[in-house]
Amino acid sequence: MATRSDGRSGLVLDWALTDSPVGQLVLCASAQGLVSLHFLRVQPLEAALADASARFDAGLQEEDSPLLRRAQRQLAAYFAGHHHRGSVPLDLRGTPFQRRVWAALQQIPHGETETYGSLSAAIGKPDAVRAVGRACGRNPLPLFVPCHRVVAADGSLTGYLGGIETKRRLLTLERGEAAHLPLFAVADRRVDSERRALDTQKVSARLPAPAMAWLDRRRGAPVEAPAWSPEAWLTAVLDATTDEDLPALAALVATAATTDEDLALSAVTDDLLAMAAAHLIAAPPGADDVRCLLHAALSTDSAWHDVIVHRLIGTSRLSPAARHELERHLEAILDGSLVCSSATREHAVDLWSGLRHAAGDDAWFAGQSEDPSLIFARAGLYAEAIVCAEEQLARGDGPRAPLLRRLADAYEATGELESARERLLALVAERHLPSDAARLRELEDRLRHGGHDAGHSDRRQPEIEPETKPKPRAKPEPDAH
Repeated sequence: MATRSDGRSGLVLDWALTDSPVGQLVLCASAQGLVSLHFLRVQPLEAALADASARFDAGLQEEDSPLLRRAQRQLAAYFAGHHHRGSVPLDLRGTPFQRRVWAALQQIPHGETETYGSLSAAIGKPDAVRAVGRACGRNPLPLFVPCHRVVAADGSLTGYLGGIETKRRLLTLERGEAAHLPLFAVADRRVDSERRALDTQKVSARLPAPAMAWLDRRRGAPVEAPAWSPEAWLTAVLDATTDEDLPALAALVATAATTDEDLALSAVTDDLLAMAAAHLIAAPPGADDVRCLLHAALSTDSAWHDVIVHRLIGTSRLSPAARHELERHLEAILDGSLVCSSATREHAVDLWSGLRHAAGDDAWFAGQSEDPSLIFARAGLYAEAIVCAEEQLARGDGPRAPLLRRLADAYEATGELESARERLLALVAERHLPSDAARLRELEDRLRHGGHDAGHSDRRQPEIEPETKPKPRAKPEPDAH
């Protein structure tokens, strides 16, 4: 679908979506180069496009241009761990001072960090720390202009356009530590895809030629095929396969359904998932079967996803390898590296808790289940965290200080800065810590500047830390982005 807005300047930007381990990204480009990148994990598509249109006074058209495809390839290489300097042309539009800061950001080596103070010195403006922070916050091309490599004077992470957790993971990726994190297990994801392809190829080889021709025809191949209904095709396929083939068969059909947005094939996938779910009771699946089933259910947004996960959790004979696949799947949903509906992500919080409980981690489960707002906050479900924490606070359920801090974090993440300020005021009165007072001053400064001049959009995602001893904060970094 083409989305256009009539910019007064006559400039028209091409835009395209691209998937990444940090969620979907929106890329916009002019004829001269890439102009902006937005993270859809912190704002919806419509808001991202409206922001680009207003910022550059431009019209927008959805267009998969060669320049945008080149940018997508560079991003894929970056997330795969390559750190050569990119060659995508950038059309950076800003004040002369902003462009100086953005040029300095591009000189920070891969995997290293600078402070706002050292960045100010690097551009010959050692007293312009606050202005440098604002310029970082106005960076239109995060990732390409790596403002995530700027940290506070004490080394702590400050706000970021894509959220604090994204900033932490980008730095972890660049430092070569990402192989241990589900979010950046890019090689593992590629292996998963290759294994699913191998499994589906095996089941394809066992299908009757007319059945494969029918499926190929649905996917647009110019081949002769029987004029079957989806139900007739499914009957022919089930006659040629066994129950053990159901997971791979579901993955095969789901891939075709999502590639072509074929609702009839999505319905066939649902039927196969229902049969596979029934078979789970009789025979626990292997790791490859779990991978195929969860991929098929999630990619088609099937209601059978939660049913299958529940049954896998309750299967006492599930192999360690199969359980590991289930853990990886739920972790990837929670950290955002697997794209899914908000409802599925919300359910994954409870499913993850159930998996930990079933695995015998009773201490973890007991501690978390007594504090549901913490589970929601750590999963990035801030609206749900606010509801739970406010209810806990009203009931006097649990220590006040951790709840006030969590509410301040969640309100700030959702852009409700006045509410965040109220909770921080109460927190300062509660425990009189300098770190809380410093954060309150920083937030009030943002409010005085309209909520944006402190670095970036109000929808900043804070760090969600264990509610133990408060992490000391140095004096607030001016206008940390």
